[in-house]
Amino acid sequence: MKKITTAFLFALLTLSLVGTAFAAAPSKIKSFDLLVDYSMSMGWNYKNTGTDRIVLAQELLEKINARIPGENYTAGLHTFAPMTTAVDFGSYNRGNMQNAIDELSGNFVRDASKLSQGSGLDFFAHNYSDLSRPGAIVSFTDGDYGAGRNSINEAQIFYQTQPNMCLHFVSFANTEKEQALIDAMAALNPCSVSVKAEDLLASDAAIDSFVEQVWGAGGGHSRVVMSANDVHFAFDSNVIHESQKRVANVVLRDLADDSDLKVRIDGYTCNIGPADYNQDLSVRRANAVKNYLVDNGISASRIVTKGHGPENPVADNNTRDGRAQNRRVEFTFFK
Repeated sequence: MKKITTAFLFALLTLSLVGTAFAAAPSKIKSFDLLVDYSMSMGWNYKNTGTDRIVLAQELLEKINARIPGENYTAGLHTFAPMTTAVDFGSYNRGNMQNAIDELSGNFVRDASKLSQGSGLDFFAHNYSDLSRPGAIVSFTDGDYGAGRNSINEAQIFYQTQPNMCLHFVSFANTEKEQALIDAMAALNPCSVSVKAEDLLASDAAIDSFVEQVWGAGGGHSRVVMSANDVHFAFDSNVIHESQKRVANVVLRDLADDSDLKVRIDGYTCNIGPADYNQDLSVRRANAVKNYLVDNGISASRIVTKGHGPENPVADNNTRDGRAQNRRVEFTFFK
């Protein structure tokens, strides 16, 4: 790694607590659709894995279906490009859904179909209008632009015409252009959860986290944010400052009071510095807090950690104060 100045590392390692604020737990969803991209490009290799994207999508669908909490939903399974109904909307049954998932890759036809995600949203819009709210459309797609309707425009129309519904994405993008389209759709509404397939394929904990965010496992989530101002780690250190422990102790107390409660710890950085260093730093920050909780009696099995580097900034990275706010750790509680 290139030499990094003391001043740079000092700024990079800044982390502080300006208070704890628990977000209201969202309502558990009542309906969902698993919307699978069946376009030609889903039959191509995913990121040099040697496996077609549609095969990996089927693998993740199987794991997600097994983790969906309960069965009290209206649910369906559809594809776009071409448009097909694998499971029509009705009472969710995990076994029936699994049977349909098992056939996804086998039924996939590697033809010249290249319709867009937007065409799928438009085609199934009348079905979505009848779903109970709150609801979720979970799209497994590579983000290829394709032909047909503009995906971003159709996502905007979706939010205008489908109140209390949210779009979520599992991205099989191979290129920056493909990922940019998915990111643009996800950015239209803060309710959207967007994850990369490679992250889910690498970690069952990441799948658990995705399911918790979309389906509201355990009836919802509470979140407390440790955000930045003027409390620091020591130079190139992950030792938690005494000032930071007041927030960590709130988390510790809540976990101790409810043995069924679990927590996900997400670490972040600002955008200054090498990407690899920031990614590693965000992981170390999250793990430092995890270790603090474990050292104080919380089982490691109740804690999930993930580092995001400079992703998902909460403030403007072009300003000093904004960068300080982005150097943070966030907690999400779930059951």
